[in-house]
Amino acid sequence: MRSFERWIRTSAVVLATAFAVGTVGTGLADAHDVGHGSSAGHGHHEELPATAPTHDGSLHHLDAVWTDAHGEQLRLPDLAGGPAMITMFYGSCATACPILLHKARRLQEATGLDLPVLAVTFDPGADTPEALRRYAEERGYDRDDWRFLIGDELQIRMLATMLGVQYRPLQEGGFAHSNLIIVIDGEGRIVLHEEGLSPDVEPVAEEVRAALGAPARGP
Repeated sequence: MRSFERWIRTSAVVLATAFAVGTVGTGLADAHDVGHGSSAGHGHHEELPATAPTHDGSLHHLDAVWTDAHGEQLRLPDLAGGPAMITMFYGSCATACPILLHKARRLQEATGLDLPVLAVTFDPGADTPEALRRYAEERGYDRDDWRFLIGDELQIRMLATMLGVQYRPLQEGGFAHSNLIIVIDGEGRIVLHEEGLSPDVEPVAEEVRAALGAPARGP
């Protein structure tokens, strides 16, 4: 688990990034990641703090069925035997979510491990399989090691609570939410709880490798 002290050190970077991305390029996301397509509607992000995960055992016991952008089904027990990264977002977000997904991709690459990413939407009404498939294609996430997942509102809320992700709908549209990346090991246990939008993924990648028993990468 990340230390509280490290979270404090990165909070200033997180806040600066979250506010800056709505008006100027930050270099944290691909040029087509921000304000693209239907994402142009929600230009302000209200960040909610993450909470501690409410479950310290295996997430593989959650047998809810999720649907991905290609209409295929997935259950968390299907991941048994290998690690995975989980993050939560919504497709019409033009501010924090593109940065969060880009950070997840950079972290995935920095680990050098076989680490598939599950991106779970808060907004199953708008984020249909077709909409998420288009989202993935337009932003370069249409690849075998990324799956954009849709569930019903109850299972989304249950997963978010277990991971420590807070979210709520906003009156003007969109969601206030935590910016959180989770890594689980091959037994479904949380080994990384990474909060924020800081672009510095190299130290985090080493934490992931250590938590999963992989040797440190060389210079």
